[in-house]
Amino acid sequence: MTFEQERQFLNTSNFVNRLMSFGKELFTPVAKLNDASESEHETIWCALIPSDYDALKSDGWDLNLQGGLPGFLGYPPGETDYARFGREDGIEPLVFERLFYGLKPREIDISEEFRHYHNLWFDSKRNKYYKFSESGDEVEIIRCSEGSQVSIQTQAIKEFLAAKNMTLTLPQFNGQ
Repeated sequence: MTFEQERQFLNTSNFVNRLMSFGKELFTPVAKLNDASESEHETIWCALIPSDYDALKSDGWDLNLQGGLPGFLGYPPGETDYARFGREDGIEPLVFERLFYGLKPREIDISEEFRHYHNLWFDSKRNKYYKFSESGDEVEIIRCSEGSQVSIQTQAIKEFLAAKNMTLTLPQFNGQ
C-alpha cells in the first residue's frame, strides 16, 4: 500500500468511526471550518430539517455554509416574499457563518432561537455558552474554538429538536 493509499484509508476509516459515533458523545460537533491555508481541510456543517421532510427525495435540503440568512424569494416572477432563512422548505441552520468581505474575521453564530430556548449566557473569556441550574451551577452547553469549531451538548440538541419536531441532518464532511 502506498503512502497516499494508506492516508486515504485512514481518512475513510476515521470518517466511518466519526459517523458511527455521531450524537452518542456528550458533545456533538455541529460546525468545523478550516482556513484554506491549512493542509488538512475538513468542513462539518449541520442543518435542521422538519421531521416530516423527505430528505431522500432530493438533495434540495442541503444548506451551504453561508445559507440560512434572511432574504427575499422572487418567484413567481413579479412577486417577492420575505424568508426568515432564505428558503421556504422549513429547513433552518443551527449555526451561521457570517462573512464581511475580508474586512473583518468571519463569525460563527449559533441559532438565536436555540440560545433563547435554553436561556444561554455567553462567556466571552472562555468562548462558551452556559445554562444555569436552579441551584446556580453553570452547565456548559456550547463550546466554540477560535471561531471555527462548534460543539453542542448532545442532550441540549435533542431537547431542542423534540420541541421543534425537527431532525438534525448528518454533518457534511468534506476532507482531503
